[in-house]
Amino acid sequence: MKKIYNNKWSWNRRAIIVLINNQMIAASMHGMPHGAGALPNGFSGHFCVHFSGSITHRLKNEDLSHKLMVLKAAGKLDDYIHTVNPYELIRIFTIAINQGNQELLAMTLSNPSHPNRVNKLVKDITYFGVVDPLRQPPEQLNGLFLVDVPVQVAIYKKKEGKEIKVMHFMIRKESLPDRWFIDQDAIYEDLK
Repeated sequence: MKKIYNNKWSWNRRAIIVLINNQMIAASMHGMPHGAGALPNGFSGHFCVHFSGSITHRLKNEDLSHKLMVLKAAGKLDDYIHTVNPYELIRIFTIAINQGNQELLAMTLSNPSHPNRVNKLVKDITYFGVVDPLRQPPEQLNGLFLVDVPVQVAIYKKKEGKEIKVMHFMIRKESLPDRWFIDQDAIYEDLK
């Protein structure tokens, strides 16, 4: 198990398939031993496997990062991302950075087929968190093709430490039936 996490225990979520009685069930796991339940096998605690609708131990709510990996395991992640609003898209972007999931990050950004400059910037980020979502009134979020969502964030970088600032997520659509994307060029400038 440790090998799939590059020989380091990790809270990062992974999409998995659980096989029970010849039935494949989409699920998500992390690779961090924690809590009670240790067996005499060198793994100090247990790790969690989440299924659709699973809740966390502590907060008793569904963990979005596990939900995304369950959807990925089920082959439904792209369909789900097509349904999210700009605020949810920012949450997914945040999870992608914190989990080091470049595939998920690319799904949130415009021009995913172009070389992703944002990936180079986020490699130095050890934590990216939304401090205050600075929610706009719903009538200001109803842009047909472009929405500016200001968000106060905390960014921790390996060499530079912590920075708190307001970032402007320029979120756009190519057409009315299309899904929302975070403008890659604008977010690149904000992260520099």
